[in-house]
Amino acid sequence: MINLHLKHRTCASKPFLKLFRKIPALRSIIRLCEKELFRRKWRKQNAHNNTVAGNIFPIDIVSVGKMSYGMLNVLSHRPSIERLQIGNYVSIAGNVLFILSGNHRMDMITNFPVVSLLPPPPLMLAACKRRGERSYYH
Repeated sequence: MINLHLKHRTCASKPFLKLFRKIPALRSIIRLCEKELFRRKWRKQNAHNNTVAGNIFPIDIVSVGKMSYGMLNVLSHRPSIERLQIGNYVSIAGNVLFILSGNHRMDMITNFPVVSLLPPPPLMLAACKRRGERSYYH
């Protein structure tokens, strides 16, 4: 029997895990076991809500309020500086992916790159036409 640890996603007997991960069928079974163990750990720590972990994520950066429900799919890039807080009585729709560390500026009125909607300056178009280059703008 393999003893899986969720914190580092490693196995107590590392040589066996390395061998098993090379075999696709066993790799998928190990991944399913890790996911199920993570879901159980999530439910144990979140008995006050009805959320389900859809994927494996750093459990200490996500907090969910009372009576919230739905599936949590969290994509985390830098867990040391990220945090996801979901309030009380929140319904999470299906197929929602929480992407943390999106690097969007929070001091602006919008996150959309409005400058990309502006037409290119005429000098840029003229320079491209002279050299025979093609320019595409979205």
